[in-house]
This record gives sequence, C-alpha cells and structure tokens, in this order.
Amino acid sequence: MSQKFMDRIRKQLTGNPEARFVMINNIEVEEQWAKEEGVHHLPSLSGTSSQSIRNRMEELALLLVSPKDLVVLKAPLDPTFENYVSKIKGFNAQVTSIPKNQADLDITANILASPEGIETVRNLAGPNVYLLPFGVSSQEEKLAELTGIPLAGCSSIVARKVNSKIFSRELNEALGVKQIPGKCCRTLAELEVAYRELAPTLHERGKIVIKEALGVSGKGIFVVETPKKFETLLKLLKRKIKNPETDPLPLVIEEWVEKAFDFNYQFVIGKDGEVVFDFVKRALTDRGVHQGHLIPSGLSEEHQKELESLSEQIGKYLFNEGYFGVVGIDGILAANGVLYPNLEINARFNMSSYQATLQEMTLTNEKFAMAACFHTKLPRTYSFFEVEQLLGELNFDDQSGCGIILQTFATLNAAHTQNGTKYPGRIYGFVLGNSLEQVQKLQEEARQRFKGLEEEIHGDSISSQTNSL
Repeated sequence: MSQKFMDRIRKQLTGNPEARFVMINNIEVEEQWAKEEGVHHLPSLSGTSSQSIRNRMEELALLLVSPKDLVVLKAPLDPTFENYVSKIKGFNAQVTSIPKNQADLDITANILASPEGIETVRNLAGPNVYLLPFGVSSQEEKLAELTGIPLAGCSSIVARKVNSKIFSRELNEALGVKQIPGKCCRTLAELEVAYRELAPTLHERGKIVIKEALGVSGKGIFVVETPKKFETLLKLLKRKIKNPETDPLPLVIEEWVEKAFDFNYQFVIGKDGEVVFDFVKRALTDRGVHQGHLIPSGLSEEHQKELESLSEQIGKYLFNEGYFGVVGIDGILAANGVLYPNLEINARFNMSSYQATLQEMTLTNEKFAMAACFHTKLPRTYSFFEVEQLLGELNFDDQSGCGIILQTFATLNAAHTQNGTKYPGRIYGFVLGNSLEQVQKLQEEARQRFKGLEEEIHGDSISSQTNSL
C-alpha cells in the first residue's frame, strides 16, 4: 500500500479528498442481507453469546481511522483502553456512543432502535461527512436517510448481489477463473439434483461441502462425509421448506479440496472504476471460522502477481455490476499446488481491512506479523489494566517494533452474565516480530495466558501470573 489506506479510499469512495468518515462497523452484515432476501438456511448452532461478542467488534475501527474520522460505538469506550489506543496511534480517536447498548443488535440496528440513537448519529452530520459502514444493507441506507449523512458506498441491492457465493461462481465462469468443481443451487430440488451429480466424488475425496450463498464466519456450511449425512440434512430441510421447487434456498455445493492454506487479498474499486490492489495475507481459520491473518502470506511471487492481475479483472467486472468500495476475496492454495483464487467475494470491509493502518505504522520489510484472536472463558469481568498486566513483556515495544498490539477490549466482557456462570470472551490483537518463529511464539504465549484465565478463582490471580514470569 503505497499511499495511506484511509486517505486513498477517502477519494476513491467519495471523490472528495477532504471527506470525513463516520464508521458504522456492522460486522457480519451477511445476516441482514439474508433477511432481506427472505431465504431459508442450513441448520445452525450459533448462540447468543457469540452474537453479543460479534456486535462489540466495532472497536476494531479504532486503530484504523485517521484523526479526522469518527467511530460510532455501542457503549462508551473504556478510558484505559482509549489511552492505550492514543499511545499506539499518537492521537485520540474521535468516538461517540449511542445511549443504550442492546447486546443482541448489531450497531446499525441498535442505532435505529431508538430516536435517541438516530439523533446521536444525526448530530455528526456536516460538510464533507459520509457514513462508511462495514457493508451496505437496507439498514445503513435507512440510517443515511434518517440522519442526512450520505453513504460512502453503493446500493444495498448491488452489495447483496455481488456478495453471494453464487455470484462468485458465475463470475469465475464468465472470466475463466479456475474454480473448485461444483454447482449453484437456488432451491432444495436443485440441491438434490446437484448432490447426485457430485456424489461419485464423495468416495474419492471423502467429503462434499455445501455452503449458504450468504454464509459467513463458518456459519451456513454443511460438510457431507457420507450419503446418510446428506439424507439427514434433506429431512431437516424438508421439514421447514414447503415447496422444494420454488422456496428460495441459495447454496453452492462443491467437491472437497485438501488445502495447503487459505489466503485473503484486498483491493478497492473507486467511484470512477479505478482498481487499486492492497495486499494478500494468509488466512488462519478453524472449521471455517476466521481466526486471523499471517503476513507475509507465503504465496510465491508468481501467484501474487496472478492475484494482482485478477483483481483488476474482477474489479472491472464488479464495477460494471454497479459496485464500488472495498473488496476482499478468499481463496485457497491446494495441497497439490493448484491456486483457486476466488472461493468467494466479500464486497465490503474484511477483517484484514482493519489491520491496514497498523501495517503502515509498524510493518517494515524486515518484520513479520499475525492478526490473532485470543479466546477464553471467564469467571468475572476484567479491566483493561488487568489485561495489560496479563500480557506483561508481550505488550508491543516501540523501540524493538515487536510485541502484541490489542485491537479490541469490549469483546472480552461482552458476553458477561449476572448469574455467576463462566462466559466466553475474546480479544483481537496484532502480533509483530522479527521472524515468523518469534511471531508464533508470542501468539502462543499470549494464547496460553488468556486460556489460563479460565481457571482463575480470585481477583489477584493475574498479578501472581505476571510476577512469576
């Protein structure tokens, strides 16, 4: 990224280099798109605790924005974490919060839920001010209308269309992009036909994967290892789908490919159609759920050039469909060395987008980095001071340029309950080191320390852990 990311997209998305962004980070906007399409879903085990954590991930924008921009949060920013962000970036991020945090609602729905929330955002309107959401759904369009703040993005209809995995497969077909053998399905009847066509590969490859067209973060994925498992899925779907021939069930079904690793690359399409390539990173996943990124990606120079060239082609295709904005694409390098460069298009901000400013600030050619997610299960709430104590010497050191920069804090306590039971928490960080081995060691040590909180009983356990280091 030759020019600062936020300064460049300011001009690309609005045509106005003086634009100021009000960032509305409606992460996992795919759920809203699916509601707007009125489609059926694959069976899901998603719980409310993960939803409340996800809905506090809007803090990721704090280490992305420029001084002129503003971040809208669901609750006031913890003062200690605010000071920490200021120390890392060299300035205080401009932040406002809405009057009431409804944990089960994403940031946009939470704003729209009350006149006070709408008024809070309306007060941010002014010359050169634009709403910049994670992704554009009808909710963000409604918010723009009610507040008088124009959107820095395309229409929700276009955004929803190009984010479909069905659209990605059709684009691959049109552009001649190599893709995993599979089929697009729009109804249950089409799924049955497509499965029968792919079933012979089940014995050879051991698995077939079925994905919701607008699934995200490991949700909306069903892996078939046996014919019996597919029959079980059919029975579950037939119970809730009245007309298998017409009721909408947009899916893709694909052969299973053993992979060396996942990767994600990003480019931005401007309002004038200009396409600028940003980066490629190795994506770290666990059962389809995003866990972070590794920089550099480990792809060959030849493969990287292929992705840069393909970004230009895909960008022009998307622009002709009416889309402009940030684009992240997920691909895989297969175990046999074959590159599948477009499994799905994420025409919105991506988790990798939130590392752009940190990369500019800290990542030289000599450095390695990992964007990581640390999971734990907590017996009580924790202060940010305690978290810094817990990390101790693992915290980022400005002199060496190594260590861990924390990107969120509210996600740690977001799922806290009042009944005394342990609750899941997670926190996002950017890990920097002079070698891949150092980065992995820092990440693993931090992971173990957060994991250790699961056994804490007394409030002084953190200080006893750090004193023993």
